[in-house]
Amino acid sequence: MTTRRSSEAGSIGFIEANISRFEATAKLGLAETVDHFAALAYDHDSSSINTLTTIEFMLNVGDKAPDFKLTTITADGPAFVTLSENAGKTNTLILFFPMAFTGVCTQEFCDLTATLNDYTSLNATVIGISGDNPFAQAAWATKENIKVSLAADYEHEVAKAYGIAYDSFLPAKNLEMGGVPKRSAFVVDKEGTIQYAESNDNPGELPNFDAIKAKLGELA
Repeated sequence: MTTRRSSEAGSIGFIEANISRFEATAKLGLAETVDHFAALAYDHDSSSINTLTTIEFMLNVGDKAPDFKLTTITADGPAFVTLSENAGKTNTLILFFPMAFTGVCTQEFCDLTATLNDYTSLNATVIGISGDNPFAQAAWATKENIKVSLAADYEHEVAKAYGIAYDSFLPAKNLEMGGVPKRSAFVVDKEGTIQYAESNDNPGELPNFDAIKAKLGELA
């Protein structure tokens, strides 16, 4: 993993200084819609591989999983996360989710944190991807004690490359932003081939984690 370092105090201090703003936004009443908008827009420092291609239909079993290079926040500062770093080592569970600081997403990733050892025992690396700024993801993870690795697809390029981006998120709720990832799950084997694919148009519907674990068990 290639790491871009900043001081730990600087990164953690930024999160702590702004977490109250994220919490306040999450209480605006939008949180009563189905997995709704509650993220703040910050200047970002995320990077993604610029060869990703937008596709019209979601990728499926047997397709080659597009590589990506996204930013996560660690104790040492921003770092890059790529799919290719797992090649030949572990299978990868990629979980796209609409937005941090929302009810269903929080439920999903708190539950994942509680069962993370199940995936480790199946030789799987779990990566959560949303379009949030990486500092927003880090503030959310700190608040909810989420231990899953989170990666920021701030430009929505990865969601589009996997074919799971909304054209318009929740227009009935006046949330028309495009590019927001649908709640989706992809199991990618060590060779980079998709072995399980699921995407839900309804942001309130969680992936079938029993089926995901069964597939990872077959690959382990």
